[in-house]
Amino acid sequence: ISFSYKIKEELVAVAEKKPCCRRALFYGLLYAGEVEGEDITVVFTHPSISELFGALVKDCVKRESVVTEKTEVGRRKWIHTFSAKRVAAFLHAIDGAGGEPLFELAELRCEACWRSFLRGVFLATGTVTDPEKAVHAEFLRSAPARVDRLDEFLATNGFPARKVTRGQRFGLYY
Repeated sequence: ISFSYKIKEELVAVAEKKPCCRRALFYGLLYAGEVEGEDITVVFTHPSISELFGALVKDCVKRESVVTEKTEVGRRKWIHTFSAKRVAAFLHAIDGAGGEPLFELAELRCEACWRSFLRGVFLATGTVTDPEKAVHAEFLRSAPARVDRLDEFLATNGFPARKVTRGQRFGLYY
């Protein structure tokens, strides 16, 4: 088990008590989502994150996500699919060139929402190395617009990152 996997286990275990923070965490996890019309697909490679996401879909949009489990190249994946107009609008907005700030799109209401949102983005798209070996954290996505939105959001909040391209994926790293 990798260091990043262990950190994600710890982050999944943190319960969000406030409804606004649960919604922020949900929107952060959606950063790994794909959208077509109103149909959303989100893929996770971590079972605990998949469980958390399923619970948040029920809590935040009052829907059930259909979960399909697959194994590809020896790696298990949990694929969530569901339809929700508001969620699809969020994903379309962060993929578009609109000027609305990410904190407004993600409906961040309080200071704790900011942390919950970022935790969700990390759980869905992030990795971190063991500080005993090196110091490196990154967020990777195949959608450059999402990376740009996240970069702007983080820089505005005092965390400017460097951009990187890894194959067909784009990312931010520290």
